[in-house]
Amino acid sequence: MENFGLSSASEAAILLMEKWPQEHGSIYRDALQACTGSLASKDEVENARQAFLAAAEEAGRPFKASITTRTLHRRVR
Repeated sequence: MENFGLSSASEAAILLMEKWPQEHGSIYRDALQACTGSLASKDEVENARQAFLAAAEEAGRPFKASITTRTLHRRVR
């Protein structure tokens, strides 16, 4: 299994589109939509983070959530 370090929702979206297992469930689609959608508020960034983590769990790709919503929000703005 590859290790990935993500620092933004855009990086999460790229990982979802380019390196994800072929079979995609509804949780994957929700995560992709959240990571590529509006990220103007802390709540939207946190939603993208949580959606990505749920998709990783669904795909059997555990991901350590070490980055905070506040850090992501600062990088998005």
